[in-house]
Amino acid sequence: MCTYIQPTKCHFSKIGGNSFISYSLIVRRTIMVYNNKKDLKYYCKNTLIIVFVSLLLFINIAFVTAVNINSCQSLSAGTSYVLTANINNFNGDCFTLDGNNIDFTCNGRTIDGVSGNQANGDEAFGTGTNTRTNLTIRNCNINDFGEGFRFRNQVRDVTIENVNITSTRSMGIFCDPSGASGGIACINFTIKNVIVSTSEREDGMEIIGMHNSTMDSVTFINNGNGNGDHGIEISSSHGNRFYNLNFSNIRDRAIYLFGSSNNNIFENITITRQQQNGADAIYIENSNQTTFRNLQVIDAQDIVIYAENNIYGLVFANVYVENPDTRGIFCDDGG
Repeated sequence: MCTYIQPTKCHFSKIGGNSFISYSLIVRRTIMVYNNKKDLKYYCKNTLIIVFVSLLLFINIAFVTAVNINSCQSLSAGTSYVLTANINNFNGDCFTLDGNNIDFTCNGRTIDGVSGNQANGDEAFGTGTNTRTNLTIRNCNINDFGEGFRFRNQVRDVTIENVNITSTRSMGIFCDPSGASGGIACINFTIKNVIVSTSEREDGMEIIGMHNSTMDSVTFINNGNGNGDHGIEISSSHGNRFYNLNFSNIRDRAIYLFGSSNNNIFENITITRQQQNGADAIYIENSNQTTFRNLQVIDAQDIVIYAENNIYGLVFANVYVENPDTRGIFCDDGG
């Protein structure tokens, strides 16, 4: 295959023949079919690669070119995008990830909805109802949407990195398994260096059906309105790793783990100043083989750790608790 050198022309020619294809732009994907027994030469800048062809050859060349955009729109498969200007007061869904293999960077710019007027379902980024794979969103500030991200059906191999999500009416990130096979919505996600602050009505994140994923360095601030809303709500999710999570001024539970969410690890977790009376810092229900390491809880408004309904394999190591309102750990049989 042609090896990427620079964003310059790439020429293809038959041995001993003249060039028959020339591109002046970097090509994301090009498929050539050459039904001939002759050999081919590929010239990319100063690199020469010889491919021997017999009968039928399919060639996939994956060069990347960045498309500059400055407005909300559908994002096409196999494309890299750069946001070149802030988006202000947009009403509705902003970016629809309309295919696989999409890379999107805001370069630190802001995607802004309509303050106080955003509907619960308005999304800064959404996947529609189709399955998706290999998506990356980086370096964005998202403000005043119903949801920052909503992943419907089954979506895998996603990276969300260096993103601030503020003032959502509903949730910062929502893994929604509607239509997903086996109820598995989000597979092999990496969520890193993300801040979710001031989700007005619901959770900071609602994670349903997440498998084999990692969150690292995620901060939750002022999430929910005290009516059953949590920092992060996790259900039917298995084999995930949560590192360096910080919760501050959460109006209900900081972490709510339930719905047979098994084999999850939480490490380096800090929870401070819950605002709702009677709110447990961590609530675990019907979920097994859960490990918490290096847990610090300050000013929990009720029980620090509440475990309910025949849980096994629950491990807590290196736990520091300061000023709990009632009890440290409470195991309830559900009766």
